[in-house]
Amino acid sequence: MKENISTKIKLISILVILLLLAIKFNLFIDTSNYLYANQNPSNFGDNAKIKESFNKDGNNIELFTGNTMGTTYHIKVVMQMDKSSGREGKSGGQEEGKNKTQITPSILHDLIKEKLKQVNQSMSVYIKDSEISLFNKSHKGESINISPEFHGVMVSAQKLYTMTKGAWDGTVKPLVDLWGFGTRDQKFTEPSSKIIKAYLQNTGFNQILIKNEVAKNIDSDKSSEIPNIGNKIFGTLEKKNDAITLDLGSIAKGFGVDAVAQLLKSQGYSNFLVEIGGEVFASGEKKEGNPWIVGISNPIKGENPYKSTKYDLDKEQSEINQVYHALPLKNKALATSGDYRNFKIINGKTYSHIINPTTGYPVDNGVVSVSVIADNCTFADGLATALMVMGHEKGVELVNTLENVECLIVVQEEKFDENNNVHGKNIVDRGSNDDAGNNVNQKKSIKFKDYRSRKFPLP
Repeated sequence: MKENISTKIKLISILVILLLLAIKFNLFIDTSNYLYANQNPSNFGDNAKIKESFNKDGNNIELFTGNTMGTTYHIKVVMQMDKSSGREGKSGGQEEGKNKTQITPSILHDLIKEKLKQVNQSMSVYIKDSEISLFNKSHKGESINISPEFHGVMVSAQKLYTMTKGAWDGTVKPLVDLWGFGTRDQKFTEPSSKIIKAYLQNTGFNQILIKNEVAKNIDSDKSSEIPNIGNKIFGTLEKKNDAITLDLGSIAKGFGVDAVAQLLKSQGYSNFLVEIGGEVFASGEKKEGNPWIVGISNPIKGENPYKSTKYDLDKEQSEINQVYHALPLKNKALATSGDYRNFKIINGKTYSHIINPTTGYPVDNGVVSVSVIADNCTFADGLATALMVMGHEKGVELVNTLENVECLIVVQEEKFDENNNVHGKNIVDRGSNDDAGNNVNQKKSIKFKDYRSRKFPLP
């Protein structure tokens, strides 16, 4: 009995020593480092928020949150503390010789919201007078003036379209609508091959002319009609086909991330993390020697978040939010595309919301998630969508030819025995009604296999 008590005392003593060492050397995992790529965060309501937290080294982090582009944003900015005066300074990245006036977090957030408003005014198909909406209303042969920013997005989009041989295409929205993904809770029947072929005739990014224009001899009375005429450079778009329409939803969030990141840099900040709807850009570090850690969500299919304004976590959804892969990110963007959030089940068959621009049908190649690391988020966002279409073999092959670009492509494998019993790990027991009203209640053993480009960060 005495020996047992003595042993317990020794064990407790060892645990106390280990605890003290962990506190001294900061060995605990800082869960606030983790940001989940492609997860649907809590609804923050109409009013954006600012929160503040502090690191142990004296820095603090301002957290800005709010709504944009039909989703939410989370922006963390490291504010360096001036230890001699106790006052806040910029986040350690201000160039010498530049003495910018320190702005308050509230003013900085106002600048962020204004920048996001500008992005929406350029790229939202839901704003009637946005640049993209004005293009969609135009006719064949009519030149539409666009801002330098939107022109830059279109040039990047054209690069993606060419590089992926049409696997990324910003004109497929009519096909997305045709397959029932354009309207919430839209009743859906599979379209005939004849209808799909007809729709394909009115898609194709190559049916848009993108031009550079230099402002010369512009009538001063008309200068207000030309976006950003003060820059002396603007672009034009022109349709080759009256029926062509643009929807850049697959790169809009990435562009928004880049725009906010550029804003923060222009204000002298160098250590920050920008996330919009799961697309991320990480600049610098959270604190010295402690990088930003970004987590890629476990791609298990769950309830469609777009059908509910409130995202209440239950047992199944908590599985969705598990991290499939976590990695450090510094001065890079990470974007993830997947079919596990937005899909339909008709008569037991699952349809992805991602449409193959060549065939006009939803992708069905086993790829459930693609994450891309690149220098900017606009490119990463679009390429992730394209790789969903291309599949893992062609996708990895393409990325291995690109500089400063890496990818992780996750393929799902499902195993059943003859009695529909489960074998393997990662078991999901999912029962629900599909869009046709049929009950779907199959026990599935979901196994994932990932394919990586040569230099994708290892776990």
